[in-house]
Amino acid sequence: MPKSGPASGRSLVPSERRSGPPAVPQRLVLGDHEINADEILQIPERRPYGEGAWRHEPDRIAWRDASSEYHCLILRQPSRALAGYVAVGPEHPLWGYLADAIPTELGLTAHRGLNYSATCQKNDPPAVRVCHPYDYTRFRTVEQQFVPGRKDSEGSGASDAWWFGFACEHASDFLPRG
Repeated sequence: MPKSGPASGRSLVPSERRSGPPAVPQRLVLGDHEINADEILQIPERRPYGEGAWRHEPDRIAWRDASSEYHCLILRQPSRALAGYVAVGPEHPLWGYLADAIPTELGLTAHRGLNYSATCQKNDPPAVRVCHPYDYTRFRTVEQQFVPGRKDSEGSGASDAWWFGFACEHASDFLPRG
C-alpha cells in the first residue's frame, strides 16, 4: 500500500524561499544537488491534495544536467506521484533500447528499475509530455505566461532523444493524496 502522510524531507523545493511562484530559470535542490531549471510548471489537474512536502513542489521540472549534459525531467503522474526521466541522443549506445532490455552488466540503476523508454511524445500536451521543453517553440512557466524557447534546429536535440524513465509510485513509496 502506498504511503501518504507528513513530509519525509526529500522533497524538491526551491533553494531560496520566495513569496510568489518561481521564475524560469530557478535553482532547485534535488537530493544533494542543485539544478538550474529550464522549465518549472504547476499542472492543476495533477496537483495532490492535503498537507505535505508536495504542497510547494512543482509538477514538472526540466533541466540539463551540468555534469553529463543529459536532458532530465521530473513529471507528476496522473496518480499524483512523481516520475523521473533522462534523454540520450542517437549517438548514445543505449539509444532505442527498451527499458527492460538494457544489459544488467551495465549496472544502471534507478528507483525500483526503469519502466519507461520511448522517443519524445510530440503529440501530447506540452505540460505532460515526456520531452525537453526546447522541443517546442514556446513553453509555459508556473505563472502560465508563454516564454520564448528554442527550436530543435537551434541545437536542443530533443526530438531525436530517447527517453528512459522510472516511477515513484510503488508499494513502499511515499505518495501524496490524489
